[in-house]
Amino acid sequence: MFIALQYSLAERGPTMIALEAKGPASPQLTAQFAASRAKSIPAIEALIAACGQIRCADGDVAGNLRRLADAVAALRVKADPALKQPLEARPANLSKDWYNTLLA
Repeated sequence: MFIALQYSLAERGPTMIALEAKGPASPQLTAQFAASRAKSIPAIEALIAACGQIRCADGDVAGNLRRLADAVAALRVKADPALKQPLEARPANLSKDWYNTLLA
């Protein structure tokens, strides 16, 4: 759980800042995001699997985590190409959607 949280945080805030920046994100920054995801995604998947096997908390924790992980994955499909564009070429409200989805 802590690995998932640690590497998710490394992507969450910096991506939102990059989405609000006027210029495209640097290749170094997008590589940093990819490195964080390479660690966070498997950790999140392991957490979902574990919560499907044991009681992590009340309610459908594994199902809720799956829905959130899927929502973040869908948003990454929009955010990744947008990071390569200047602000005016990015979809409106993308940084707001990123923020709201990753804090859900």
